[in-house]
Amino acid sequence: MSETILNKARELGLELSNSKEFHDVREAEMRMMQNPEAQSILQEFHSLQQALQGMQAQGLPLSELQQMEYADCQKKMFNDPYISDFFKAQEKFEVILDQVNKIISESIGMEQSSGFEDEGHHGHDCGCGCS
Repeated sequence: MSETILNKARELGLELSNSKEFHDVREAEMRMMQNPEAQSILQEFHSLQQALQGMQAQGLPLSELQQMEYADCQKKMFNDPYISDFFKAQEKFEVILDQVNKIISESIGMEQSSGFEDEGHHGHDCGCGCS
């Protein structure tokens, strides 16, 4: 691989890390991680998510009560201002990354397949490992 290409990739990475959007993600993440209530909500969500995924992996159906518990936990997570701010900042940064990927694809003559732009974190199911 051309050293020039790798150097340009490093430059791009540095520019991205210096962007307002990236700094907003880091600041929102720091606030979220320092808030005990947000941490408690995230821990509860991730524990529940792991338990339910384990059940599904074993082929066990989720009860209506389990589905409601998951939805309630998700709602609590999205209603927390610290977690919500982090998700919003993360989504804004992902828009930049999507635009960069699109520009690179177009520049080398490879159009992105339909739906590729939506493979990011948008809509948040929070399998992101944000804890």
